[in-house]
Amino acid sequence: MPYAEGLKHFVESLGALGELGLIGLGLWLSGLLAQLLRLPALLGYIGLGFICGPMGPFPIIYPSEITAALSEIGVVLLMFFIGLEFSLKRFLEARGTIVKSGLWDLLNLPLGFLAGLALGFSLWQCIFLAGITYVSSSGVIIRMLTERKQVALPEAERTLGVLIFEDLAMILYLGTLSVFTGGNVWQKLLGVVTFGVIYVVLLRFGRPFLERILEGQSREQLVLLMLGGVAMFAAMAHLLSFPDAVAAFLLGALVGELSRMHDIEEVLTPWRDVAVGAFFLGFGLKVEALALLGSLLVAVPLVLFTSFTKSITGFLAGRATGLSLRAAVGHGLMLLPRGEFSLVIAGLAVSSPLMTQLQKQDLYELTSAYVLVSILLGVLVSAYHIPLTRWFAERKLLQKLEST
Repeated sequence: MPYAEGLKHFVESLGALGELGLIGLGLWLSGLLAQLLRLPALLGYIGLGFICGPMGPFPIIYPSEITAALSEIGVVLLMFFIGLEFSLKRFLEARGTIVKSGLWDLLNLPLGFLAGLALGFSLWQCIFLAGITYVSSSGVIIRMLTERKQVALPEAERTLGVLIFEDLAMILYLGTLSVFTGGNVWQKLLGVVTFGVIYVVLLRFGRPFLERILEGQSREQLVLLMLGGVAMFAAMAHLLSFPDAVAAFLLGALVGELSRMHDIEEVLTPWRDVAVGAFFLGFGLKVEALALLGSLLVAVPLVLFTSFTKSITGFLAGRATGLSLRAAVGHGLMLLPRGEFSLVIAGLAVSSPLMTQLQKQDLYELTSAYVLVSILLGVLVSAYHIPLTRWFAERKLLQKLEST
């Protein structure tokens, strides 16, 4: 592109403030466009990276120390908020139903691995792809349930339970990957065990101490305390070879049990929204738009296959836990979108020394296309949720399957 160098020179002349301005205005505009199209904002943020990134048709935003820092803060705050919404109390109260549904859903993990083998991927590519295709997007699903006023549906409660199970499964999955992807396995294992012990002690004895610290804090002090605390907790976990994103999730789960949880959520939400936008933008900046189009040839069949298996396991889980035929179909369809965890796993894959650079790039580009297509499919299905579930429930094939 003959104009790319000129644009790059112009952006560099703006300095750090200009770069922040371009990022902020770009995120605002892309989020607004996604809202007008009734799509999740994260699609707009990723699309901004594709279009305005260094490999896009209008290259005005470039990877830098600023975008890297914002992206790192973004994923930590995103996972912290997912942890805040994680309800240990809800899990314990409905653990039988959640575990039964979650175990059906867990079948999608080996199915994703087999899909990788069918695509000719290496062993480690298949291991990462298994997690990428298994875990549904809590953020996208909860937002769609709220916007479509579907929270009161019987299948919504079952879906939220499965999301809790998947969050727990991801802690084990990412923790294990962080230990075995690379050298110094025993040193990393010792670090992970050390972090686990620290967290258990904090979980058991730290709540009264945290309650006292938070008591009487103003809104400004609360913002500074939590931003610094989340960043430091994630940094210490990283130092111990534990995934910083998972550490932020675990801290969020702990803070979610405190009395000032709603105050913390309220004051940090604007910070979270900005940082998360930067995280998804950073993901888009690393993918070439033309490469994304090429990845669709693999991503679309992969989405269709994994959506089919997700729907089937969701249906079987729903029927096994007492949902009606229609609600069981609805439970499977609600779980289709993939999102934040899939991108976190792809980011971990990029830092792994166990794959070649080409293998990493192929997996990263496939993940970006896969997430985009799965979210678009999930949005479409959610818009026609009730008619679709009723139509499927009335099919003779499904009723015959149910009677066998």
